[in-house]
Amino acid sequence: MNKNKDIIAKIKKLLSLSKSNNPNESSVALKNAIKLSRRHDIDMNKIMGPDVFCDISETEILAKYRIYKWEHQLSSSLCKFFGCASLSGYAFGQHKRAIIIAGNEADKEIVVCLFVYLMRFFIWF
Repeated sequence: MNKNKDIIAKIKKLLSLSKSNNPNESSVALKNAIKLSRRHDIDMNKIMGPDVFCDISETEILAKYRIYKWEHQLSSSLCKFFGCASLSGYAFGQHKRAIIIAGNEADKEIVVCLFVYLMRFFIWF
């Protein structure tokens, strides 16, 4: 139980760091907070109190058996530009790899739309 409290405290620190004015620092902090919460099965919405205001959500944008390096780089570049985090892992309930975008709703939707548009552009040309 004490270990869980330490992890929750670390996630709270990372979430407060994710509100930094430095875009690189904030995206790295958000990415680390999400990874830590997923690794330990901790719901970030439950641990966020009034001192940490964040509307973080995740969206899976790509799920297939093999994700190429350029697809990861494209999602990471878009996320850095819009202050989101790009994660890779396994799709929920499937045996496929997935790229997951995490961030606030408005920025995340822009990243998802741009990613889909650019993927279609690169595939067709």
